[in-house]
Amino acid sequence: MTKDLRKAIMNRSRLKKKYVNFAYRENFLNYKKAKRLCNKLCKKAKKEYFKKVSENNTTSNKDFWNLVRPFLTDKGNFSNDFIQIKKR
Repeated sequence: MTKDLRKAIMNRSRLKKKYVNFAYRENFLNYKKAKRLCNKLCKKAKKEYFKKVSENNTTSNKDFWNLVRPFLTDKGNFSNDFIQIKKR
């Protein structure tokens, strides 16, 4: 998790609470904008993480699955995300 992503998540949570307490259209639009930014930063962080990992050239299956497993389990934060691995 990057510093920018952490700050964006805090801002999104603050705006969501504001929208729940005061259900105005302006609050809703601000929350949706913050949510989109969080999703964008999260996707970017994942992409950079896998790019960094792929540069290390993991050759064994055990190393590969140790890197990928946290993103595939039901217990983690990313269990509902779709991750596609492309072989180059």
